[in-house]
Amino acid sequence: MQRDGLQTLFRIVTRRKGLVKTPGKGKAFDLAQAAKPDFRAGIPTTLVSILQNHYNRGKKTKLKRGYFMGEAEVSRFLCILIKMGEALQNSGAEVFRVEDTLNRIAAAYGAQEVNVFVITSSIVVTLTMPQLPPQTQTRRLRHASGNDLLMLEELNALSRRICAAPPSVEEFQRQLDAILAKRADPRLRLAGSVLAASSFAVFFGGSLWDGLLAGVIAVLVFWMERCLAPFCMNGVEFQFIASFCCGISTLLFCRIGPQLHADKILIGIIMLLIPGIMLTNSIRDILLGDIISGSLRLVEAILMAAVLALGMMAAIWLMGGIA
Repeated sequence: MQRDGLQTLFRIVTRRKGLVKTPGKGKAFDLAQAAKPDFRAGIPTTLVSILQNHYNRGKKTKLKRGYFMGEAEVSRFLCILIKMGEALQNSGAEVFRVEDTLNRIAAAYGAQEVNVFVITSSIVVTLTMPQLPPQTQTRRLRHASGNDLLMLEELNALSRRICAAPPSVEEFQRQLDAILAKRADPRLRLAGSVLAASSFAVFFGGSLWDGLLAGVIAVLVFWMERCLAPFCMNGVEFQFIASFCCGISTLLFCRIGPQLHADKILIGIIMLLIPGIMLTNSIRDILLGDIISGSLRLVEAILMAAVLALGMMAAIWLMGGIA
């Protein structure tokens, strides 16, 4: 009975000539936007919502993976989309991957046109949804040099699920927030740092004692990354401070233990600080045609490597040499 009443009410409203614009086949109907202002003002908001949902029921599935949103919801979706891009960029994704992911997600939600511009310090997205004006949002990126491959994998899995079956905007935000709320176990990061520094020190000709000391200095690097890095203006400043402190600490320990080899220990420590992934991603961005982003990453990687060498040299000079 309720369904018959809704059908009758809908026919009565939509038959008023000149009051409602008839939508095309397979398109969603927005009574609040289609009706004339004088007619719309006399319809309660609840009734408008009921009629619109009744008309659109069963028609959404006819569209090609489309998801209907109002202008306010598009603005919210655009904010979540940029947040997704920021998370990808901060996790170490290439610029091409970030742009491609955002384009695919927007297309899955029915966007007619998407323009994404990403560099290492900014994301700009312009989104055009059916029957709505274009909307643009931008976001400044201040921590785009991180590397979290586990989070990157989870974000990629989320984008694949969304492209296969787009959920509601609220569900999209909930899943994204759940991923961003996760924090890697610091004990695993500490163990990885110790293992990497010790292994490289031994691999390049050091003794077991050299590997042990490299592991101890790796604990210092881990502590500085967690406690000192947030107070530094940028990664270049942290790179110099960390390399200088590690160099001084290593040489002091080598003065106490003559059997230690400072050069082998420093090699193991340098492997924790050298921007290898950043340099690799910069070359890949340039080869994929993202010249601006690739050049910015390349300059940053070279600058951080130079500052790393400068900090080590300053420590060696201050301590009077390695021997």
